[in-house]
Amino acid sequence: MKQGILRRAGVAVFLSALGNWVGMLGGLASLVIIARMVAPADYGLFGMVLVTLAVPEILTSGSLNESLIQRNELKPGHINSVLAQSLILSLILWGIIQLAAPLIAGMFQQPQLVAMIRLYSYVLFLAAFASVPFALLLRDLKYREITTIDIVGTFVALGVGITLAYYLRNAWALLYMELARRVVRLVMVMFLTKWRPSLAFTRQDVRDLARFNSLNIAVKLVNRVQQSIPSALIGGFLGAAPLGMFSISNRLLDQAQAALITPFSSVSMPVAAQSRDNMPLLHRAIGGAIRLSSLIAFPTFLGGVAVAPLGVPFLLGQQWHAAIPLIQIILIGGISAPSIALNSGILLGLGRPDESLKLISLTCLSAAILISLAIPFGLMAVMWATLVQQLLFWLLSAFFVKRVTGFSMVRYFSSSMSALVASTVMALVVWATRLCLPVDWPDLTKLAILVVVGVPVYGIAFACVSPRLAKRVFQALVLFAQGRSANAIALLRNSI
Repeated sequence: MKQGILRRAGVAVFLSALGNWVGMLGGLASLVIIARMVAPADYGLFGMVLVTLAVPEILTSGSLNESLIQRNELKPGHINSVLAQSLILSLILWGIIQLAAPLIAGMFQQPQLVAMIRLYSYVLFLAAFASVPFALLLRDLKYREITTIDIVGTFVALGVGITLAYYLRNAWALLYMELARRVVRLVMVMFLTKWRPSLAFTRQDVRDLARFNSLNIAVKLVNRVQQSIPSALIGGFLGAAPLGMFSISNRLLDQAQAALITPFSSVSMPVAAQSRDNMPLLHRAIGGAIRLSSLIAFPTFLGGVAVAPLGVPFLLGQQWHAAIPLIQIILIGGISAPSIALNSGILLGLGRPDESLKLISLTCLSAAILISLAIPFGLMAVMWATLVQQLLFWLLSAFFVKRVTGFSMVRYFSSSMSALVASTVMALVVWATRLCLPVDWPDLTKLAILVVVGVPVYGIAFACVSPRLAKRVFQALVLFAQGRSANAIALLRNSI
């Protein structure tokens, strides 16, 4: 049982990472190309649309379906009841958004948002239909199918986004790109799972899931409000262009998290649900996931801080130069992401959405206070407030995981300490190297030099602070290069 769960989780992480890496590369390609054809203000408009639909989409797709993953005994009626509730919520919220679109556009002082919000609101129905089969795939750790869906969706959206950005040169290209991704996601998941919708269920089926669903909805709502506070305040008080700068910064972090962290966090809930009666196994899974995700994510985030003054203008164009310090601050806050991303799945997998609700409520309150105090002082002040709030969230989440699982806070933070030290050393060396490079050299040449310097420096620094783990990771990389991925996954699982 113990090795079975960890083995399946390891394969799931590998397949999820594969899909997310393709997604990251596709997303980065679209970001680099489209950012040169679409102005920051247009990204701001698209960000306003996303903020408007953030809470409704959580209600229709991101809350009810997780009860299907967490529950031990799952009946067809449970599945059907979740679909029916999601569709009813979609219809109600879609109607509200259609009526409220002019009011929302007036609040943002952007009349063109009316048509965009009304069109984008149809994603509520797409998300509701796709949520159930996706939950069933996650429950069984069927990441081969999920990876296929993500890869196909990425390339279709990439083609649509770049083509429309070339012809339209405005925010509509971003909107249609996201709609295309959602449509492909629904079609693919229906095709690969062979799942067909049904509305046959009883009141008891609804009652079986009611407590978990009600608490989980509250968690998702508060979490989405907390995530939307910066965008809403920036858009409302500072305007579309600053919101575009903020959105592009978050988009870069989201791309990195999707590739480096999501493969671990996405399996945390089913693994926690299946190991709820074996706390030593769960502790091992938590520590290993934090350690391995930090090993990969920290050098990316802190290395990104060091190369951002060169990389941002080179990739996105000079019109995004003002976003450099924003991106650097967001990437610094990214060091908390590997640990935080796992926590929600762990608490939900153990059937404790009440604890997750307490955690996210405290975080939301702190975000509202800090960002409200910072907004009069401009965008940079908001970014620093966001960083403080993120680090506070990191500390609180460690406390709540300890309270529910017994996983100590010392072990929680020490699991990522070796990667943090090695990544900091690497970032400082890369930063110093960048300052020493001749100004007249091409940016591409300088970026290549920084990568060539950073990779071995990180490897050497990590080998110094954690020689045993560094040796095992190197051996696993050799196995991957030889095409022996199963052996590599087993070696990492036993080492970490």
